[in-house]
Amino acid sequence: MPTASELLARTMKARGVATVFHITGAPCIQLTKECEKLGIALIGVRHEIAAAGMAFAYARVTGRPAVCLAPAGPGAVNMIPTAVHAMAEECPLIMLGGSSPLATRGTGSFQELDQVVLFEPSVKKTIQVTRPDDAGRLFDEALAVATAPRQGPVYLDLPGDVLNAMCENDVDVSTTVAASAQAAPPSAAHMDAILDALAAAQRPLIVSGSGIIWSSASAAMEEFVDRSGVPFFTTPQGRGVISEDHDLALLGARTLAFREADFVLSLGTRSNFIIGHLKPPRWAEGLTVAMVNLDGEELAKTAPTIAVQHDARLVLEALNARLQERPADKTRLGPWIDHLRQKDAAASAKMDAMATNNAHPIHPLRLMAEIAKVLDHDAIVVEDGHDTLGFCRHSLKSHRPGHRINPGTMGNVGLGVPFGIGAKAASPGSQVFVVSGDSAFGWNGLEIDTACRHNLPIICVIVNNGGITAKPKDPANEMPGQDLGTPDYQMVATAFGGYGERVERAEDIAPALMRAMSSGKPAILNVIVDPYVASATHLGFAGVMSSSYGEGKKAQA
Repeated sequence: MPTASELLARTMKARGVATVFHITGAPCIQLTKECEKLGIALIGVRHEIAAAGMAFAYARVTGRPAVCLAPAGPGAVNMIPTAVHAMAEECPLIMLGGSSPLATRGTGSFQELDQVVLFEPSVKKTIQVTRPDDAGRLFDEALAVATAPRQGPVYLDLPGDVLNAMCENDVDVSTTVAASAQAAPPSAAHMDAILDALAAAQRPLIVSGSGIIWSSASAAMEEFVDRSGVPFFTTPQGRGVISEDHDLALLGARTLAFREADFVLSLGTRSNFIIGHLKPPRWAEGLTVAMVNLDGEELAKTAPTIAVQHDARLVLEALNARLQERPADKTRLGPWIDHLRQKDAAASAKMDAMATNNAHPIHPLRLMAEIAKVLDHDAIVVEDGHDTLGFCRHSLKSHRPGHRINPGTMGNVGLGVPFGIGAKAASPGSQVFVVSGDSAFGWNGLEIDTACRHNLPIICVIVNNGGITAKPKDPANEMPGQDLGTPDYQMVATAFGGYGERVERAEDIAPALMRAMSSGKPAILNVIVDPYVASATHLGFAGVMSSSYGEGKKAQA
């Protein structure tokens, strides 16, 4: 008979799990050996929070649940911060945690800790394996819970005595997880209500979020944009669902568009601070809101004019079919689109001016302009840090769903390098750029060793302003403990066999980028930038969200 470890590994293999991010340790050592026997790739990391971060990025890029594994006690608990992040971003993760033996609970055994209780507030569900024969079935349960609306992380607790015990039966793992019932088509009345409201609007917008990624709705959304002629904007985590080179991606006009719109179709996103809660003052009084979301609680909270609790892809497909029967009059939106294009062009002109800025120290937006020049169309961009997030948002476009990853609504900074590694493991043929602040890099920068050991050549560009944030002009306003200096972070890469280079002049950025890319190795470019140039993030949440692509108030940028 197999052990529970064997059964669990077989089940994961049968369910299509190709990669597990982990740290080897008791009581999971045999489980990792069983995974290895079956050809499941094991990516061994330096810290469990990084393993969970890599799994998060892997899920975002592939659009499927990802698995991370940690040893007992503090090892498993280290995954909790990323569990919180995955809950906030509705990302499906299966978090496997070894734990102390059930038989010795209450005796003060090694690493005895009620991990289930600790995980409960941070995940969709906690599940504990108490019988060896249940290991596969409970993994299937975790998978079903993680992928059911609202998606999110599930913690599967693996007590050592159960995990390494023999099963009573040779359980058949060939039976796949039961497929969910085919969803009913969206209501025709709802579809007509949306199209009627759109036809009545003079200044309509589409706002989409990660729900478009998880429902594989990118193609349907692009068709709807083309058929309706309505400009679209995405949340930061939802970028790339339609190429941002699209004629109706008027990114620099975001603030103006939100303020003046009279109708918005919200697709697969929440009405949180990212989009100003779809309420004044960010949006106009009297705004008509049509919201499509699988989450009934989100619809109840928002109380939109038109509420559609349904999958975004199915709704968009139904809308597209209806538009074939009643084509939209796109010409009437000409004045609205021209108005937005003028604002977008003005914002783009400001960004274009930075491409030749030769200031010393380097202006961060000049660095962004150089990165933008070398990004492939399907590049995966990871943005991490405080001011760095604002600089990336203004400058770097995305063109593929799931190919933009950042700290999200929780502001979970410091996972840039792990995110990059998880993304590269998910899509080895894609260029992966991690653009990280120097403070953010310090949290998990040592994971560049993981990239080197597993031959995952990411490029990490450190936007090094020597501190946790940009420095204020008035020293009296400086944050305590902000000054970090400008150490040679690039040596972290060279220490492990990667490529590293320090860059201090604007004219050296482009050749350094080319050398890093041509090295074929995990690389760190440590770019020293002007410490007094702040992005919109200095203004707090309101400032961050009111300034996109050069728009709104910005301290120095």
